[in-house]
Amino acid sequence: MTRASSAPAFAPRAWSGAGVALVWTAAFAAFWAVSFGVAIAWAEVQHPEFHSFGQLVHFLRGTRFGAGAVFWSPGLLLLAVTARTGAALLVIYWLRGLLPVRTLDEFGFRRPAPGDIAYGVWMGIGIMIVAAAVLAVQDMLVHPKASTWLAIVHFHHGPVAYVLDIIGASVVTPIAEETLFRGLLYAGLVQRTRPFVAAIASGFIFAAFHFNVYGLLGNMVAGTGLAYVYYKRRTLWASCASHAAINFIGFSFLYLGHLVGR
Repeated sequence: MTRASSAPAFAPRAWSGAGVALVWTAAFAAFWAVSFGVAIAWAEVQHPEFHSFGQLVHFLRGTRFGAGAVFWSPGLLLLAVTARTGAALLVIYWLRGLLPVRTLDEFGFRRPAPGDIAYGVWMGIGIMIVAAAVLAVQDMLVHPKASTWLAIVHFHHGPVAYVLDIIGASVVTPIAEETLFRGLLYAGLVQRTRPFVAAIASGFIFAAFHFNVYGLLGNMVAGTGLAYVYYKRRTLWASCASHAAINFIGFSFLYLGHLVGR
């Protein structure tokens, strides 16, 4: 690959393996702890008939953060997504010395070179097409299941909801997930194994993170493709652009389809 010298995060064993594992686990835990905390707070406000923490947990059991959010207003959903993203990023910042990294450039947020963002967007479109094709074939083999995106669009209507959902899906979410899965996880793996193996492994973990068995293959394709974009362009801003394009296209088509179908 090109421009390897400008990617300190890809240098062999540049980071401590134990440090990567600890930082990633702590950030992942903070991400979901805030998600669960917001869900509990929402349930307490919306359902005052619950008089114990156990009742709240029982109500939310089986309803992960994304699925539960479909019942919220778009503004509250954006606030929740931003809060969990901020929690994960703060943990990574506080624990960065365990890797160790000192600057954003060392972590992977190198200033994009000319063409990096455009490359990311075009690759995002391509990844979206491939992932959609995988899901289409899957639909022919097994009964299709509703996704979290479909559920959100079912409950969120109008231009204001669309703009807020796009900000959450195409601005906030890419920063969080690219930092966790490409910036930390993929970089930690590619320092120790072949780039393709690291991309597949991190793509699988990225897919599993979504807790959606039906969408596992499609998300794995996306995660593997995003890792390739990061490795190819040596900046997380390129993979963020790809991720943003994927989510923008996906949500836009779902909103349009829901609008036409009404």
